[in-house]
Amino acid sequence: MTTVAMEDYLKAIYHGQQETDGRVQTSAVAAHLGVSLPSVSAMFRRLEHRGLVEHQKYRGVTLTAEGQQIAVETVRHCLLLEAYLTKFLDHPDQAAHKEADQLEHHISEKFAEQIRDALDDQ
Repeated sequence: MTTVAMEDYLKAIYHGQQETDGRVQTSAVAAHLGVSLPSVSAMFRRLEHRGLVEHQKYRGVTLTAEGQQIAVETVRHCLLLEAYLTKFLDHPDQAAHKEADQLEHHISEKFAEQIRDALDDQ
């Protein structure tokens, strides 16, 4: 089981990997999440211990297959929620993103599929 914080870090690493050669630096994650470098280093150790990232000191991190799977699921949940909030509840884009960012950690895969189906029906 991952925590909300772990999922946020995995998501930040996932987005960082899309913009780099695959390795994401501690400083990039710290800037993205608005946290300190020591906090990022500590979380990288926790994630590595759980087998979710591969960390090379001074070279950054990459997601493992399991870490990638969790990150993709978290991003997917966020995107589905954003789409639902804007389409059905008329949330402005910025507000929808903020709400989805909070909710993404707390929905089941079954609920995510129901949201997807509702969006597909429209």
